[in-house]
Amino acid sequence: MGIKGKLAILLGVILFVTICGVAYYYIFEGDFIYYTQIDNTKLEQIDSKGGVIDIHGGMKYEYTLTMYDENGKSKEIKLGTNRELKEDAYLKVNYFFLRGVYKWEEIQYNDLPNKVKDHYKDTVD
Repeated sequence: MGIKGKLAILLGVILFVTICGVAYYYIFEGDFIYYTQIDNTKLEQIDSKGGVIDIHGGMKYEYTLTMYDENGKSKEIKLGTNRELKEDAYLKVNYFFLRGVYKWEEIQYNDLPNKVKDHYKDTVD
């Protein structure tokens, strides 16, 4: 085998390892933190269709909210709940692209990253 063949194999192995590393990160480590404010006009009651896989996770309600990462970049994300949440409450949300929101907690305005606060500064009392 010539040098070109060995180089092609080496490049193939490097590419394969890189793809595996990126896939591992997004599958097992790739959760993201977002911040949002509850707007109950964005609440929708959902009906579980039952079956083997319930895509709503057994939740009765779903919010579709604009959420921001720590750099202030926005993303529209659906958040399932079993109840209506407190209007104007701020949430810290853990989001995974395959599962959606899997954890959230209410936080205070002062706990928001500065670039997220910029989006909500007009709503602070």
